[in-house]
Amino acid sequence: YAVTFREVVGVVKLGGIHIRVLPKIPQPHFNFILRQSEVVPRIARQDVALEGGEDLINLVAHWFIAAAEMLVRGGLRVDYREEREELTQIRGRLDPMATAIEVGLGRPVAVCEFEELDEDIALNRIIKGACRVIASLQSIKSETKARARRLLARLDHVGELIQADRRQKLTRLTKRYEVALPLALLVLEGGGIQTKVGSYVGTAFLLRTPELIEDGFRALIASRLPELGIAKRRLALGDSGVSLNPDLVFLAGEAVGDVKYRYLSKDWDRPSLNQAVTFATGFGSERCAVFGFSAAAGRALPPAVKVGVVYVRCFAWDASEGSDPKASADILCSEISGWLG
Repeated sequence: YAVTFREVVGVVKLGGIHIRVLPKIPQPHFNFILRQSEVVPRIARQDVALEGGEDLINLVAHWFIAAAEMLVRGGLRVDYREEREELTQIRGRLDPMATAIEVGLGRPVAVCEFEELDEDIALNRIIKGACRVIASLQSIKSETKARARRLLARLDHVGELIQADRRQKLTRLTKRYEVALPLALLVLEGGGIQTKVGSYVGTAFLLRTPELIEDGFRALIASRLPELGIAKRRLALGDSGVSLNPDLVFLAGEAVGDVKYRYLSKDWDRPSLNQAVTFATGFGSERCAVFGFSAAAGRALPPAVKVGVVYVRCFAWDASEGSDPKASADILCSEISGWLG
């Protein structure tokens, strides 16, 4: 069988088969860009965390468990939840009709609705669900799995994850979850694949790479060129239900950019060109760019073109074998500064 993976990194295990899905660009460059991303928590931003050749799945699991342990040590958030029970004494609000029916059936109980204050809330169920995934995956290091099981024991009284919990958003009152929650959702998204083939149970942990690269690009450029006011913005096209979502918006819309997680050739990729021009037209920008990677230093890129009033050009991150990621970042930011200067 031939197995194809598209735009993901991670691991797949089925019986004795263990497949590592590596990034399409050299690992040092992928790690360098990932370090800039908000996916990587501040507590794990030391260079050594991503330079040891460790699988991304184990790094993400380690980051999440460390963040969850800090959360538990500081105390989980408690909140009120609605309960409805049959009690021997009235508590909260009495349901008179339901109580009368039970008494009429010879059962002297009071049907009550009340609020219970405990840790069984959506945020904690997400944390527990991610711990359960890590504890069950074969590809995770035994030490990390043991830490996940200890957290599960601590969260024993927290209920099981339900689909609606994943839509939970952070507020000012739940800011303490800002590190653990994104990582937990990443674990749940990547570790939710399981199948059975014959007598073998297969598991997979696969993370989509385009969003990681896009986020890393944006954070890296924003940190080095803060004067450009880089952001990700959404432009709704009236009531059509259609929106434009460029990855990079410079100088409040004077220029826009789109990040592509692939190697660029000397010829234009028509869909990428059309998409970039559409973004620029929607935002009223006269300059737009497509960002990608180059497999060799100095390799020819598509020529700059003008479409109507929009000028389009390409930028390539030098991801050639042996090249220094930091030097590639410096060159790219210098070219962007000159382009918008």
